[in-house]
Amino acid sequence: MAFAAARSELSSTTRAKMAKAGEIHPVVDETYPLRDLHAAELAFLEKSHMGKIGVAISG
Repeated sequence: MAFAAARSELSSTTRAKMAKAGEIHPVVDETYPLRDLHAAELAFLEKSHMGKIGVAISG
């Protein structure tokens, strides 16, 4: 399903239902291990990423 509506056009409930149904997915640019938190912060501050920047916390 092609989906191009702006985020503000849909309620959070509708977005949650679509995500649960697999109709939409988050865009993750990169995931950093916790030990590289500083690098993740720098990547965020550079504003050159396309999508989310994640930090993996391992137990």
